[in-house]
Amino acid sequence: MIYSIEERGAFLLATSAGQQIKYGPIQTNVDLAVEKDIKLRGGNTVTLFAIITNLLNNMEPGAAYTAPAALGDWYNMGLVAPRPDDATYLQRGGDPSYLTRFRGNPRLVDFGFRVNF
Repeated sequence: MIYSIEERGAFLLATSAGQQIKYGPIQTNVDLAVEKDIKLRGGNTVTLFAIITNLLNNMEPGAAYTAPAALGDWYNMGLVAPRPDDATYLQRGGDPSYLTRFRGNPRLVDFGFRVNF
């Protein structure tokens, strides 16, 4: 199991108290890989494996929502989507970039086998 964590770095946020240094959202990810070797006659081996990336299906905000211009929305409201009064959002009747606005991939599961002889 691999657990990774990444900090987005500092940015300046304009507040009523003036410019303040804040830190962007922390990004986390959990990957899991398992293997099972099965010995066969004649010294052959079959290996069964499963690799699961983004095990917890974290949806980390992508660059468009963590750029310095947008981080104020994230910091003040936890917003990782268009504002509800955004003209494009209202024109299209929802959020057309739901899956593309997030960083990385959704949960992905790979199964397979290897034969050594």
